[in-house]
Amino acid sequence: MRLVVRQVRRWRPDWLPLWVWWLAGIYLLGVQLAAPTVRASEPSSVAEMLAAAQAARNTQAYLIAARYAEQAIQLGTSETQADALAELGLIYLTAECLEPAADYFQTLARRFPDDPRGLTGLATVALAQGRLDDCEQQLKTLLTRYPNTAGVHVVGARLFIERNQVSEARHHAEQAVALAPEHPEALAALCAVRVMERKPQDVRQLAERILERQPNNIRVRRTYSQYIRSQKAHPVPPAEARVAYAAAQAARQQHDIAAATRYLDQALTHYPDFFAALLSRAALAIEREDIERAEALARRALALDPHHPLPHLQLSLVNLARHEMAARELGARIPDVDFHGAPTTIADIETVFPNIETLTPRQKQIVLGTVAPLAHLLPKLQRCGAKHWILPLDRQLGDLPGCAPLAERATFDGRYYGSLRGVGGVVTVSGIETLRAVEHGGFNTLAHEFAHQIHSCALDTATLDRIEKLYDAAVREGRALDYYAASDKFEYFAQGYEAYVSTVKRRPASPTAGHTRADLARRDPKLFALFEELTQRGTVSAETTPRRR
Repeated sequence: MRLVVRQVRRWRPDWLPLWVWWLAGIYLLGVQLAAPTVRASEPSSVAEMLAAAQAARNTQAYLIAARYAEQAIQLGTSETQADALAELGLIYLTAECLEPAADYFQTLARRFPDDPRGLTGLATVALAQGRLDDCEQQLKTLLTRYPNTAGVHVVGARLFIERNQVSEARHHAEQAVALAPEHPEALAALCAVRVMERKPQDVRQLAERILERQPNNIRVRRTYSQYIRSQKAHPVPPAEARVAYAAAQAARQQHDIAAATRYLDQALTHYPDFFAALLSRAALAIEREDIERAEALARRALALDPHHPLPHLQLSLVNLARHEMAARELGARIPDVDFHGAPTTIADIETVFPNIETLTPRQKQIVLGTVAPLAHLLPKLQRCGAKHWILPLDRQLGDLPGCAPLAERATFDGRYYGSLRGVGGVVTVSGIETLRAVEHGGFNTLAHEFAHQIHSCALDTATLDRIEKLYDAAVREGRALDYYAASDKFEYFAQGYEAYVSTVKRRPASPTAGHTRADLARRDPKLFALFEELTQRGTVSAETTPRRR
């Protein structure tokens, strides 16, 4: 079967709550603390405690970092106590514990009113909570009091990125880099702006500079993976390695993960530089939450092919998993969303989701639960040729039937099709990692993309006209869920459905990613009512035709 992608989505911010990593460390730009290395022995002085706290935070050991910073507060002088309060605020902010972070920043601002880190930290927390108006008011104060502090301009850049105001975001990002040319947070803000401006060469160069300084930066590495592609021809492994690899893939199809793991280990024993086997073995390790092994395997693959996107994606997911485990230990409320109420089967699901049977039962539950409200429209998607492929962590778009030529092309904004984990339209591709995000209260990319397919293929003219009128009214009255939903009628509908199927969302989350069913009912009750109607059979006619977005 030939897979044709009829339309590719334009850029939008990453839907996962990874963006908090951009915010962490913003206020430290005002003091430029040097990044230390982790000490082998316990620190004995306040300076060593603060250095150890920062090192532990950078390696996602949040509990240890907090212990060192608390010790520094108890033993330190007035000046070092300010540093310790700032570090504690940053530790809790990085670990997604926003209320304690705000408390530490508030204490810092009260006790040390001339220290910019207190107010900058509070503005950063407001941004992480999606309180954009509060953040903007705080930014005005910060710009008046500390106009030459790079961290203040990073806050400004991030705020206006969320508001989709590119020129303002560019101004603040460029100011931040001018004030702190080598600091990763300033560079990351400018990198995000260059993404919005569709300047791929700048994005690549900035991401490489950031990753040299912050190799564990989750979002930068993930962004970078979309802007690179490998043209390296890997050596053909010996026959015994290839046989073991083929046996592993067959075992995976049968959900025999233990056998797949054993065969992949055999393949790597025969040929340690077997690139495809390294990717597949790392993917299994990530799925089984064997984080240390996954990281080692992904780094081996990266050393063999530094410009291949999948090792970068896998390392980003490794660091995300490590972060989530450490954040929970510190008290972060990262949800585990329950999909036990999802249907166990849906008629015609395989016709639209061709590889759904390769998913684990848990992953299949997420797909079925996401599709269920509009499952009665699947036959219409089938008639227009709609397909929704779930990409494993060791596969790319070009590995799908008929997609190899497309994988060599670049998108309108300079990313490579073959490196993307989401391609939308009548035919859609979603990375399997997006299902895990849904489990933990992240953005439901599959729901968003599925809604685009419904919009493209399954709705009659009367319903399409109604969506357009609802969109126009929502934008005119300021009721669209977010700036992205307000961008056009397609994103309005897709963002609405994503919220409609989401009962729980994680904080901090991007303002475009944190919507729930309750938010939709409160903010845009007419769109909510439309989805309530669409979930009932017989509400749209059978006379539909595929449309281009």
